[in-house]
Amino acid sequence: MSLPAALSAREERALVDASRLYALRRRVNADASATRAVTVYVVLYAVTDPGGSPRDHLAGPQALAHARGYMVHARLCDTAGGIRPGWATAQRAIAEGRAHGIIASSRSAVGGSDQQYEFDLHWLARHRAALWLVRPEPAL
Repeated sequence: MSLPAALSAREERALVDASRLYALRRRVNADASATRAVTVYVVLYAVTDPGGSPRDHLAGPQALAHARGYMVHARLCDTAGGIRPGWATAQRAIAEGRAHGIIASSRSAVGGSDQQYEFDLHWLARHRAALWLVRPEPAL
């Protein structure tokens, strides 16, 4: 039996960053749950490749919402590499109090870079909203 190969410095940094962002998201969600209503309304959000099926990409978030007993306020989808009107609509629903959080398939649907993802997590924290992921950060 062979030992697993050592991580490269780049892989190690990526793992540390993923773990840090996971911990930040957990804190954001814990803070949001402290002020959560009895009925939790969520926005399902996905990013598809051009020509991809939103239905397929929203299946995981839909299943998670159902498993947790959350009510779906909206189902939104943007195209990879384009502008994100769906994400803006999801943020507006949170800012206006129509949703308590967002469910996405993975963190890459939320922000293409670690910096954008972290920015979005801080925005959610300021609005006492949560972000649930079908595949958590370290799983990527």
